[in-house]
Amino acid sequence: MKNLIALLILIPILSCTNKKSKKMYDNKFHQDAIFIKKLSDNLFVYNLIYSKDTLQNLTLKKLEIKQKSNRNLIQEEKLDNIEIGENDLYFSIDKDINFDGYNDICLLNFEGSYTSTFSYWIFNKSRNQFIHYKGLDEIQNPYINKEKKEICSKWRSGMSEFYLEKYFWKNDSLILKEKYEHHITDESNIKITRLINNKYVVKDSIVSENVLLNMEIWK
Repeated sequence: MKNLIALLILIPILSCTNKKSKKMYDNKFHQDAIFIKKLSDNLFVYNLIYSKDTLQNLTLKKLEIKQKSNRNLIQEEKLDNIEIGENDLYFSIDKDINFDGYNDICLLNFEGSYTSTFSYWIFNKSRNQFIHYKGLDEIQNPYINKEKKEICSKWRSGMSEFYLEKYFWKNDSLILKEKYEHHITDESNIKITRLINNKYVVKDSIVSENVLLNMEIWK
């Protein structure tokens, strides 16, 4: 009898607790605030719209591009709710990723322990719009080499595997030119893949440890 009475008392308490937990979760969901990060140049105004939750995590919602002269919306890009930390927000309009003389839009889409990846919208003069080039979305740690007109990607997997890729543009497409792979377990061996006469040729190169550590390709 005592156990039955205790159970009858406990049920309303548990019910209230569950309602309170659900209410707290709903409040957290509805407390996400909307923010806008603005950039501009001589022609356009760029609005990055994102939300921030109570834990300071960001969800990137969309990108708006407006004509600077009249503030008319000329383009809107949905961002598939990219989630990043507040300190990782990176949004720029000062990089010419395809070396055509026009700056493009760059937005960080992932930040990891060893790698970062970015999304790029490339300016198309004839259409007066920015085109999302998805082939760049997963290139890790991209570096723009203006002198050689190359996109370099250098990254590592843990402390034992190192990679370097070099890309170039041809007919508005990004093409892999060279790839270097080094595994610590292979001692001083580097696997090199090169595009030669429109075909990829793979070979192994044995180098001394000192040369390996100071090779220009890893800098």
